[in-house]
Amino acid sequence: MHGIYGLIDIGISAIRASQMALMVTGDNIANAENPKFCRRQIIFQEKPPLLSLPLLIGRGSEVTNVKRAYDSFLARQWRQELGILGYYEVKEETLGRLETIFNEAEGGLSESLNAFWNAWEEISADPTNMVNRYNLINTTKTLTATFQRMSNNLKELRKEMDTEIKNIIEEINTIIQQIAYLNEKIKAIEVKGVNANNFRDERDDLIRKLSELANVTAFEDEGMMTVLIGGVAVVQEKNAYSLTVETDSEGFYHIVWYGESGLRVDVTDRIDGGKLGGFLEMRDEIIPQYQNDLDRLAYNLVTEINSQHQLGYGLDGSTGNDFFEPLTGTTDAASLIQISSIIEMTPEAIAAASAAGEPGNNENALAIIDLKEIAIAGLDNFTFNDFYYSLVGAAGSIAKDSQLNLEYQKLVIKEIENNFEAVSGVSLDEEAANLVRFQQMYTASARLISLADEMMEILVNLGA
Repeated sequence: MHGIYGLIDIGISAIRASQMALMVTGDNIANAENPKFCRRQIIFQEKPPLLSLPLLIGRGSEVTNVKRAYDSFLARQWRQELGILGYYEVKEETLGRLETIFNEAEGGLSESLNAFWNAWEEISADPTNMVNRYNLINTTKTLTATFQRMSNNLKELRKEMDTEIKNIIEEINTIIQQIAYLNEKIKAIEVKGVNANNFRDERDDLIRKLSELANVTAFEDEGMMTVLIGGVAVVQEKNAYSLTVETDSEGFYHIVWYGESGLRVDVTDRIDGGKLGGFLEMRDEIIPQYQNDLDRLAYNLVTEINSQHQLGYGLDGSTGNDFFEPLTGTTDAASLIQISSIIEMTPEAIAAASAAGEPGNNENALAIIDLKEIAIAGLDNFTFNDFYYSLVGAAGSIAKDSQLNLEYQKLVIKEIENNFEAVSGVSLDEEAANLVRFQQMYTASARLISLADEMMEILVNLGA
């Protein structure tokens, strides 16, 4: 088709193309504040030309595609950094709670330990004073209660981490089901040669959310996104393979993946990123380490005090008595520590003397006080107080480090988001300029058709 009819054909193609461009521009403007939305780009292409020897005559343009403005490298980097962000968010919050357990502002363990040693000082100053003996018993009960409270708080915190792990697995399973569904939708649409931009935006947003929960590897093949967590495929094409939790011998959750043909893989130790990795590290490494150190402190305190106390004599002439109830080992020592029932019921049995029949003798009380300054092999050659101070200092230090790491990671994420926004975000100024361009294109196209119509009218009138 050429001549006047060719002009009309070109004008119509231009009007259609400009209409489509205006619609895409309007869609960009409408979604300027949508965080999931990637800016759309319209792709124009010249229509196949008309051969009219000796020339090839153009036939206008057409819209061949509407693409997302998308950088896969930035998207992958964003996902990776989100995993680190989720990890440090959990660490910062949970370590803050751990630091609170070891808080020495008021009623802490160091205060109770100092009160315990001071009570022995009072005993040594006047071994026959029953008020001093009752004070030592009450001070010791406060000390053991503080140990028990801290131990229980650590156990409760660890159980809370376990509950959070289960909750995150449930959230992960919901997300992977949605990703698998979107895989199927995208494949069904794009097999027809149409870009499923809206569904791709939704899927990318879900993968980012998933990346903040766990260390995720994701790659695309023919429109379908495969997602791995802990090295196992949780999404493959339209199939979702959910993670499950199973309790171990201690009653804690392990994360298990079941694949096809009943294949079972425990992926607990493979997950070291995202919020899930943070909760796992706190539950399985950091909290148990502090629990173990607190137990060691309690066990060695009981063992050393009892060993020395057994060598002394009470006002009632008794000897060989334990001051604390004996412990068989470090396991749960902090929760099991308590004053000996004999000492609690019989203050006269407190062995301050080094020999029987010497009421004013304070040599064994002084020997017990000396234990305060002795480096204990079972406490890495620290004294009792210094060992505990090292725990408090370490808790504060790792909490501070985690806070600094989180602040830095937020800056990294912000930088990546800005870079991604520069590529995929909507600039209202740019879209406003496009509106003017495509409006002028539409007006010029209409003018072309109007001109062709006038030319046609002239030819008709000439024939008349």
